[in-house]
Amino acid sequence: MRPKVYFLSIIVIALALCKISYSQKTEVPFALSPFIGDTLNLAERNYYGLYQDFSGFQRALYSVSEDESTLFTKISYSRDGEVKDTVIKQNAEYKGNLIALIRRVDDERMDNWEDAREITLTDANGNKYTGSFFALEVNRLYMTTAQLNDYSQVINNYRAFDKDEIKSVLVIGKSRNLGSKVGIGFLSGVAFAGVIGLAASLDKNSSETPVPAGLVVEIFGAIFGAVGALIGLADGLSVPTDDEMITITNDEDFQGLTRFLGSKSIERQVYIIDQE
Repeated sequence: MRPKVYFLSIIVIALALCKISYSQKTEVPFALSPFIGDTLNLAERNYYGLYQDFSGFQRALYSVSEDESTLFTKISYSRDGEVKDTVIKQNAEYKGNLIALIRRVDDERMDNWEDAREITLTDANGNKYTGSFFALEVNRLYMTTAQLNDYSQVINNYRAFDKDEIKSVLVIGKSRNLGSKVGIGFLSGVAFAGVIGLAASLDKNSSETPVPAGLVVEIFGAIFGAVGALIGLADGLSVPTDDEMITITNDEDFQGLTRFLGSKSIERQVYIIDQE
């Protein structure tokens, strides 16, 4: 075969390989949530309770087919001193379920974290840990490890304790902030009265009423302001200010910690796609 024929054959084969490679590149990165992105690290894996039986887990990388009908999960894990990869394929229905799971965990824990109680936890060895208590599972407690400004930081800066590790939990009493709450309640009431006054001034028939709109605002401002102040006072007085020590001796003691959570509920531990 002459050199020219060899050259043309090589070009044809190269073009064919390029076409095959291009046609197979049908995956695009997929973000599970705004907080995770398309890569799940070890801390996030534990936070959401995923792949718990996947020993040596290091990370999971997510992508979807171009038509979004298939989710690809590339899991990297260590075994026998080597890093290995495996790819799991699921359909669109599974992808939706996974997103819903992540969103449910985030919604509940974010709400709890925004109004979290400060605790000092003592473990079975006498070590003490202070932070914000924001989640409780059947056999596990979650708290932040530092003062954080954003929920996205919580996912990678938390500490989880198994029930059997915990000796006691000291729940720090809250400040009532009576002045602030009464003031907010009063201003809210006055603002509501202002809306009523504005509606009265815009009413076409308001000129027929013997009571001027400005007087309506003053009257309702005094009434609703007082009501708002009383609501704020009641809310402030309902906040416990004393520290409370809970010794964990049984399941009832542990599960009773839910009363310090905004959700007042125990989360389910969810383990999915535990495949190797």
